[in-house]
Amino acid sequence: TYDPREPEVLIVCTVKGDVRGYVSPHKPAPKQPLKTAATTPVSPRRGMHDNSMLGTDNEEDDAAVTAEEKARAAIAIQREREFEARKLAAAKAALETEQCNTLEQRKRDLTRQLQILTEQARNKQSSKSAAAATTEPVCEPEVIIQIDEERGPHLRVSFDSGSDNIVIRNATLICEPLEQDSVTIAHPRAINVTRAIHIPLQLPKYQPCDLRVQLMLGSTISKQFWVCERHVSLPRFVLFDQLPADAQAPTGSVSFRVEPTHTGKALNWLRNSFICLKTTPHFNVKLLELRTGSPLLLQLENGVVSIFTNNVELAGDIVQSLAAELQLPDCNSEAYFPAEIESLAETLAKIEAFHAARQRLLGETCDYSSIIKALVVRAEDSRLLGDIGQLRQTYMQLSAQNKDLLRAYTIRSANHMELQAHLKQLNLHIQSFARLRGGKAKATVVNGCRAAVKANDIDALLQIVRFGASAPVLRGSAAGGAGGGGDMF
Repeated sequence: TYDPREPEVLIVCTVKGDVRGYVSPHKPAPKQPLKTAATTPVSPRRGMHDNSMLGTDNEEDDAAVTAEEKARAAIAIQREREFEARKLAAAKAALETEQCNTLEQRKRDLTRQLQILTEQARNKQSSKSAAAATTEPVCEPEVIIQIDEERGPHLRVSFDSGSDNIVIRNATLICEPLEQDSVTIAHPRAINVTRAIHIPLQLPKYQPCDLRVQLMLGSTISKQFWVCERHVSLPRFVLFDQLPADAQAPTGSVSFRVEPTHTGKALNWLRNSFICLKTTPHFNVKLLELRTGSPLLLQLENGVVSIFTNNVELAGDIVQSLAAELQLPDCNSEAYFPAEIESLAETLAKIEAFHAARQRLLGETCDYSSIIKALVVRAEDSRLLGDIGQLRQTYMQLSAQNKDLLRAYTIRSANHMELQAHLKQLNLHIQSFARLRGGKAKATVVNGCRAAVKANDIDALLQIVRFGASAPVLRGSAAGGAGGGGDMF
């Protein structure tokens, strides 16, 4: 059918004339299947184009189209609503995102401002600390050498600046003449720093030295410090203190005579050499050596200086220092150190035993060499004669003798090393006893001891050690002819 007011509609029918539906070329096909018209048998006489039947079908088609349009309109309205809802949700999300970005930017701005203010406050505090640290204290540090039971010998460095904020943060002690263990550092914790610091004294030798004390001064809150340096001269004998009353008296002693005019110089030497004796009115003192714990007694009576101690090295240091102070050209002394003399005797006995073993091993080596030479000649004879059995037996004996010779050489080498070590120890003993004298007497004692050792005269050696240059064996021209035999050195 054609209606100019309505779009064209194509009626779909079967071969028998039954109406199955319609198709509109201008409208999309509906999503739901169309309701088909009821199957009505068509009379063959009417044919396919019966006007009454066609009118009924048109009314049904109009109703189906109207329902379809309503469904489509409802779907379009639903979609529009969903689109508006999505658009509203997207706008809301964009607004929330923009607000979050604004808040984040505000947070970053505030954090940056806080960092700037913190840095300014820190710089202001650092400037104050630097000004306090770089300001040189108006007073000079005071360096005092002290000895107490808790800390032992130490340097006490202190100063009074009039302000509790200026403290000593670090101190370095350098002993210039010493090569090893010459640097000591005192670095207390930050909570324990005060205007005084204690530096322990560790001196391996008894000799005068110059100390360089480097201090770091500053306020308690500063990180920059003012560095100052002070020089302190230490006397030769520092590590000494007053001897307790219940201390045991030493058994070793050395004594020598000085001129009566040297009494005042000797007392001045005592005050200047020992820190703990700066105000002593007399020469008779009792001291305790802090390094080894041995007692030390010094006496001067009737022009005779007596030194009582068990340490022969300490006695030698005192004799050499006092002789140099009094300018004695020839200082002979009488020494008695039972422990050192006993050690010297033991060393001499071991040297003699090693020397005897050395001679015996030398003889055994010569015997092994002679036997090996004979076996070599015998083996050559057996080879020339073609006696293979005898040749094999001779070489087996030669191998055994060679092993014995190597074993004897090993023993001899060890014996030689031990002998060298004891000879060095003997030389140290001689040097220690020689330092108990000064001037010409010292050289006389060294030469006399070496001559007695070469002559293997132990009695003469002990006399020289005890009486020095006044020993009976050194009187007259007999001292020069003491040496002559032996090869102990």
